[in-house]
Amino acid sequence: MRFCVTGVVVLTVMSFQGTWGGGSRGEAPTRQEIERRCWQVLQEASGAEGWETRWFAAHALRYLGDRRLLPFVEKLLMDPHAEVRLAAGEAALELGWAPGAAVYRDLLAQKLKADPAARAWVVGKLQDLKSVEFLLGCLQASDARVRADAAWALGEIGDLRGRETLERLSQTDPVAAVRAAASGALYRCEESPRVARLQPFLTGGDPLAAEQAVRALIERIDNRAIAARPFQVEALLRVLRHGPPRAQGWAALGLGRTKLLWLFPPLQRRFERAEGAVQVCLATALLQVRSGSQTFFDQFTLEMFKVWGAMLQACDEHYSDLWDIEHLLLGMLAVPDCHAAQILQRLGVDLSLLRRRLVERVESAEYRQQQRQEYDRKVREAPWLALPLDDERRPRLSGERVGDVFDLAAEEAKKVQRVGSEYCLLGVVKYEDIVQRDLLTDLGVSVEKVRALMQSMKGKWQGEEDLLDQ
Repeated sequence: MRFCVTGVVVLTVMSFQGTWGGGSRGEAPTRQEIERRCWQVLQEASGAEGWETRWFAAHALRYLGDRRLLPFVEKLLMDPHAEVRLAAGEAALELGWAPGAAVYRDLLAQKLKADPAARAWVVGKLQDLKSVEFLLGCLQASDARVRADAAWALGEIGDLRGRETLERLSQTDPVAAVRAAASGALYRCEESPRVARLQPFLTGGDPLAAEQAVRALIERIDNRAIAARPFQVEALLRVLRHGPPRAQGWAALGLGRTKLLWLFPPLQRRFERAEGAVQVCLATALLQVRSGSQTFFDQFTLEMFKVWGAMLQACDEHYSDLWDIEHLLLGMLAVPDCHAAQILQRLGVDLSLLRRRLVERVESAEYRQQQRQEYDRKVREAPWLALPLDDERRPRLSGERVGDVFDLAAEEAKKVQRVGSEYCLLGVVKYEDIVQRDLLTDLGVSVEKVRALMQSMKGKWQGEEDLLDQ
C-alpha cells in the first residue's frame, strides 16, 4: 500500500522473505533479515486491531525520525482513536511535516475543548513558557490527574521554579502516579540525573507510575548525562523484563535511543518472543541500534560504562581537568565487579596497593604539572575546547596516552564489537608507558596473562551481560 504525502516519495517496506529464524535449515537470521522483519512489524502495526499497538507505532515513527515514514504518520493521523491521532500528530511535528503539525495543533485544541481538565497536559505538549505560573498553581489541585499532568509539564518545559513543591509531591503525595511525575520532572532538569530518584516506580505495582518514570528516564538519554548511562540502561533492561506492558514498550524505545551496538543480540531474542505493542517498540529499538554511529564509545558494555563513570569521579576527587591512564585504572578499581578488576584479582594483584600507587602518582607535583602543560597545549591548538560547560568548571579533556590505549582496546575488540573493561585493561598493558612498566609489570601483569584470563572467563561474562535472557 502507498500513501500520498506532498513532496515525499516512500517505497513500501520490503516483505520479509523466508522463514523467521533463518530459513528451513534452522540457521540464525542475518541482521538484514531481522531488519526486514522489523520494518514489516512496523508496517503492520499501523493497521493493528488494538489501539495501543497503533499508538506505540506512532511514537515509534517519531523515535525513528525518518521523513520517509511520513505516509504511515498520515495514515495514523486519520485513526479512529483520539490518542493514536495525537501521537501521530506529535510524530508529524517532530519530523517537521507542516501539514501534520497543523493537524496536531487542532487535535490539541479539540482535546482541551472536550476535556478542560487536560489543560496542564496540553500546556506541556505545547511547551508554553507563558503558562508556568498556571502549572505551579495546578500542583496544588485536588485532582491527582491534574497534579501529575502539571508536574510532567514542568519537566517537559524545563522550568523548576516549583522545585520545593515538586520535591514534596515526589515524597508525600498519596498517589503513586503523582509522585512518579514529580520525580520525573526533577530528574529531567537535574544537571547530573540520578536514576535512583525514579527507581521505586519503575517496576512497582502501579502501571501509570511506572510509565511516568520510564518516559522521564528516556528523555535524559543523551551525552549530557553520560555518567548516568549504565544506570539508565540497567533500569530499562529491568523494566523490559519485569515492568507493566506499556512501561515495557517505553523501555524498549529508550534502549533504542542509546544506540548501543551490543544491545542488538539480546533485543533481537526478546523481539522474537514478544507480540503486540512491545514487539513494535522492540522492532524500533533494533532499527535504532543498528543505525547508530557505532563509534568506539557506542560499543561500551554496561560494566565499562560504570568504569567510565568511576573514572570521571576519580578526576573530580583528584581535581584533574585532564583524564588519562591513571584515572582509567582508578575507575576500574572503583568498580570491583568489572571485568578488569576481576582479572587483576585473579592475577593476585593487591588492588589496595595498586590504588595507593596510582593516587600517589596523580597527586604528585610532577604529574600535575605535566597535566597542566598538556591541557594548555590542547587549548592553544583548539581554543573552542576551553569553552565552559557550566559556571563551575572548565571542560575536562582526555590525555593523549589514554587515547592511544583506547585505540589499542578498539583494535582488540574489533571482532566482538563490544568493548568491556577487560579490553581497556589489555590496552593499558600493551601500551609502552610508565604505568605499565612501573606499576602493572611490577605486580605481575602481562599481555599473555590478561589474554589467557579473558579467554577463560568469556563464558561467565557472557552470562552476566545477557540480562534479558535471565
